Amino acid sequence: MMRNRFYKHLLFIIFLCLIAHFLEASEKKLQCVSYTAFQKDESPWKLENPDFKIPVERVEEDLKQIAQESECIRIYSITGLEFLPPLAEKYQLKILFGIWVNNDPIATDREISRAISIAKKYPHLIKAMIVGNETLLRKEMTSAQLITYIRKVKNNLPALDITYADVWEFWLKYPEVASAVDYITIHVLPYWEDDPVSIDQAIHHVKSIFEKVSTAFPDKKIFIGETGWPSRGRMREGSLPSEENQKKFIQEFLKLAEENHYHYNIIEAYNQPWKRYNEGTVGGYWGILHRPSEKISQLSDSIEKLGFPSRDPVETIIGTVFVFTSLLYTLFLIIKIFTKEKTHLIFNILKYLFYAQALFVTLGLVFDPRYREFPNLIFIIPTFLILYHILKNGQNRFERPIDTHWGWLFWVASIIILFQEGISNWQSDLWVAITIVLAFSLLPKNIPSPTFKIILISIFAYVGAALIRYSIMESSSVAQLCSDAMIHFQNPNMCQTRDFFGMLIHYKFFAKFALLLISIHFFIRGNFLPLIALACSVMGLVLYQVEWASVSFLIALTQCVKSKN
Repeated sequence: MMRNRFYKHLLFIIFLCLIAHFLEASEKKLQCVSYTAFQKDESPWKLENPDFKIPVERVEEDLKQIAQESECIRIYSITGLEFLPPLAEKYQLKILFGIWVNNDPIATDREISRAISIAKKYPHLIKAMIVGNETLLRKEMTSAQLITYIRKVKNNLPALDITYADVWEFWLKYPEVASAVDYITIHVLPYWEDDPVSIDQAIHHVKSIFEKVSTAFPDKKIFIGETGWPSRGRMREGSLPSEENQKKFIQEFLKLAEENHYHYNIIEAYNQPWKRYNEGTVGGYWGILHRPSEKISQLSDSIEKLGFPSRDPVETIIGTVFVFTSLLYTLFLIIKIFTKEKTHLIFNILKYLFYAQALFVTLGLVFDPRYREFPNLIFIIPTFLILYHILKNGQNRFERPIDTHWGWLFWVASIIILFQEGISNWQSDLWVAITIVLAFSLLPKNIPSPTFKIILISIFAYVGAALIRYSIMESSSVAQLCSDAMIHFQNPNMCQTRDFFGMLIHYKFFAKFALLLISIHFFIRGNFLPLIALACSVMGLVLYQVEWASVSFLIALTQCVKSKN
């Protein structure tokens, strides 16, 4: 009897322990989460305006919510958030204190001085000082310059841990930086890898990278400074952003971190719309929390869900035009297919507008694919009707010579996109199928070749622009050499050339000059102006001016074909 009672008590105690363990696990907070205070049309660049202030009330509301989920916040700069430490202390949040360093020495020195001053007032709140974020990735300075800044902060704050944060592979590329930091902070983002990782392999990838960096730096503690998954945006090979995949990644990563005793920071607390300008739609959707007070434009949100960027009112209007063009063209196609009425002027206008819009998107996916969306939902229904019409009535035989050239563009672009994206990206596969159908509908049975002169000029322009892009603008050695003021002085020709092309790219010179030449061509007839405009447009496409250059390219190509005929 006594033994039975003992076992009952023992089982009851074990049961209570399990319940307590479960409650503790369920209430466990995140170690740390990235925090940026911007909303809607705000961005770090807006801080340059002295009239813009981040509302203290908003930050306090954010921190109150974050404190329920996390023990710590990571900030990337204190500029505009000088009031944050007392609020973090109020809600018992530690701070991973970021210092933004870049190729502007005056701004960097000002940022460092401000950060050191604030850190000395609140050392008990700071988990570590992070001097620089992906600075080497952006090629904004040499590793030697970065080490100088890190040691400057360490000398002024010897009691605090000092580190630098970058994508994991840049630690392997610049191992000398490790000697200047107390521990190594790596970013492991499976979606953004050069070879994107699918959600099913993402956690294994994080673990393997952690082990790889640990092996390379056996005497240093490794901290995962950024990891996460986007909830919306384009696929990259087999890597699909979605809310379900984001939840899956976070849950599995937290389990991995607990099992392996990782120290980590999740990116990020809230969605940051301003990041869409540099990273495409996907850049704005890494947040794991939602601000109850934040309002979303239903129109721009709907346009974005259809796969067209809607980062500002102009893009929202353009996206709306794309949608309405598709709807109207679909309506006219249905009338044409099922009533067999003759085509009208409006139908022909809608037809060429629809094809031009598809080419506009396709050129972007060829020349600037990393951050471009696949607006399949906007184009798929009209394309299906076009295919149905071809299968039912035979191949279209458009009479205009420009149709042949547009058709060839679709064919070549479909091959390039398939090669760039890989077959595991079903969004890309669907867009390739759309472009193939559109190409097939434009080309007659006996497919003529595009004009040799047009091909030759386009190739020469592409090669010239590619040399500028890859040997000057994107060369790591040139970028880092020119970021050093002394070397810039010693090599003025190389660095001035880079600055000159940087200025032309910034002002979208090639695309705008092409549009100017086309405008002049309407008043001064001649074959040479459209050809020069075509060459400038191709250069613009290669040199980061895709939107403007796509428009000028289509117009220039049309004028070249007209001039020939």
